[in-house]
Amino acid sequence: MAVVVTDLRTVVNEADNTTGWNTGDAVTDIFAEATHSIAVAANNDTVQIYHTGTSRNLSNHLIYVYAFNNAIQPTWTAANPPVALHIGDGTNRVSFKMAGGDRKVFVHADGPTEWQQLVLDTSQAATMNTNGLTTVRAGSFAGLNLSALTQFGGDYTTLSKALGGGYNTATDIIRVGNDGLRITGGTTGDRGNFLEVVTEDRSTANLKAHGIIREYSTGFYGAQGPFNFGDTTGTSWFDDINATIIFEARNIGNDKYYVRVWGGTGETHFFLRNSTVTSAGPFATCLFNDNNINTLELRSVNFTNLGNAITFGTDTPAQSHVVNLCNFNACGQINPGVVSFTNATISNSTSSATGALILDRLDATNLSNVSFVSGGTGHAIYITVPGNYTFTNFTYTGYGATGTTNAVVYNNSGGEVNINLSGGDPPTYRNGTGATTNVIVTATLTLTGLPTGTLTTIVETANRDNVLFQGTAGVTNQINYSYGGSEAGTVVDVMFMNQLFDPNIGDLYDFMLPSIDTSIPISLITDRTYIPSP
Repeated sequence: MAVVVTDLRTVVNEADNTTGWNTGDAVTDIFAEATHSIAVAANNDTVQIYHTGTSRNLSNHLIYVYAFNNAIQPTWTAANPPVALHIGDGTNRVSFKMAGGDRKVFVHADGPTEWQQLVLDTSQAATMNTNGLTTVRAGSFAGLNLSALTQFGGDYTTLSKALGGGYNTATDIIRVGNDGLRITGGTTGDRGNFLEVVTEDRSTANLKAHGIIREYSTGFYGAQGPFNFGDTTGTSWFDDINATIIFEARNIGNDKYYVRVWGGTGETHFFLRNSTVTSAGPFATCLFNDNNINTLELRSVNFTNLGNAITFGTDTPAQSHVVNLCNFNACGQINPGVVSFTNATISNSTSSATGALILDRLDATNLSNVSFVSGGTGHAIYITVPGNYTFTNFTYTGYGATGTTNAVVYNNSGGEVNINLSGGDPPTYRNGTGATTNVIVTATLTLTGLPTGTLTTIVETANRDNVLFQGTAGVTNQINYSYGGSEAGTVVDVMFMNQLFDPNIGDLYDFMLPSIDTSIPISLITDRTYIPSP
């Protein structure tokens, strides 16, 4: 086992003895986390099994409770819920419906397979109550003080008896907190992966049974909490391929799910390839912006439906970080920092009102071959610092004209921005207050194979009086025509004149000037009717 998994949440109670519990027996034959659970034989009955302890301010926190009910159960939305997370402040006690005979939530396929890890985001408590997903057991929901919770556990309804004098309902380890798991450990020759994290999660050993990540099938994983890879002092090597991580649909706010990679005085190496990170419901954030990460390589990773921001390092060490062939669909604003960010597709951004990708520094020079696809409204690129930027092979689909709120670039820097175009599409733009934008193309059209002395004339097709270029081929037998942003995309006629060659063969008509350097070989035909002067 390469990984070391550390639970960053606070343990409220391990359910190893009955002290502080309202009911039940401490039993050792059923438990999610060693070595006991608090269990009740609920014979066609409804019971709450909860612990009372220190008052805690959990007004915007995640609460996790391991729950067990192997009896016949009503539907999960029943008035008396079969499996619910139960909390109280000493006066008011409320159960939040989670599971039942027609629905299970977080269950491992191996390990404690009859235990469900329940999770409540207290910031969503009012919404759940409005949606009919609460049952009041004492006092009122309106009176429940989330800033002074003292009681935590499970609420169970059974439609059958416990068999053989055993137990059919139980509550085990209770944790609170928003920081999820930290994954460290591994070496360059023995690197950690998600399956190892799952193995640690489903372990029933002391302080394991994390209830954060489970395996659906080979390479597919469900998560209901955040991940921290690496730390500020130790050494961590994590490397996975062909993995799909799905943040599961829960009544959880958009600020709780995240993936974060840490660096520090030790070493952190993080690799993810040919993989997917997605959410089935709440938004998720990806934080790859720690400049102390030694190695960060994201190759062919699909980030989809995450909704929240994805950020990368901004200091010199991050210039060695690699983001290549990644797709970002329905994600929040991406800040590429100074990493090598290449061959990417950014589509359907949830941050298009300002821009799908933010450029807030002039040293973000490692971007190239990026395709932007509009979700229907908004901008592709948001610029907040004036100065010179280079767009290398950027392309755009579905964006609007210059001056509109759907233009490619939103220059909100308050100053002058020069966009030097190196291949790709010329961007449209919108200027914020005090901002100006100049799109500068530095492309060259090279015409080769021209006999020495050939006069070359380039005119605008739509207005042939507008002569864009005129020059004569020298001993190099070529013409070089360099042009700026206002001319890229212009349709031109290119004409050649040499008294020794047919003036009607070899000319180029209706030719569009490209936005990248282009070389075209020219073949002129000898004029057999020409008779030189004596």
